[in-house]
Order: sequence, then structure tokens, then C-alpha cells
Amino acid sequence: MTSPLDPPAACQTFRLAADAALAGPSSDPGRADAPHAHECAACAVWWRAFSVYRRRLRAVGEALRAPEGLRARVTALLEAARPSRTP
Repeated sequence: MTSPLDPPAACQTFRLAADAALAGPSSDPGRADAPHAHECAACAVWWRAFSVYRRRLRAVGEALRAPEGLRARVTALLEAARPSRTP
């Protein structure tokens, strides 16, 4: 019997692909859950839990992003404070 901490190779392959799909910029992870998650109960549970986790992380990142106007002002201040590179 395999340990849940060391899933079989097919599960590891699926989870790596699913992780890459969920890490993308889109909120739609596509069909990374097919067909392995439909055949493997452990990966189906993992997929649901991990996709919720990724959505929560994305929401936190969006909530903490500074407004574009503030980002532009800070960038301008940093550019103005940078020493000239011209000799």
C-alpha cells in the first residue's frame, strides 16, 4: 500500500499538471482534472481542495495589490531617486 505522502506515479503526474494549470493567470484551470481525477478518488479530493486553495490565494493577491495610480507614483519616485548610470 502506498503512503498518501507518496502517491503513485500517475497521481504525481496528474498533480504536477494540475498545479501548473491552477498556477496560470486564468481563473479557469481548464481541463487538468480530466480523466485521471474521474478515475482516482484520492486525486479528485486533492483537486477540489487544491483548486479552492489556489482561488483563495489569488483572491488575497488581488485584494492586496496597490491601486495603479499608487504603483505609478512609487515607480516614478524610485526612478527619480536612482543614480544616473551614465559615466
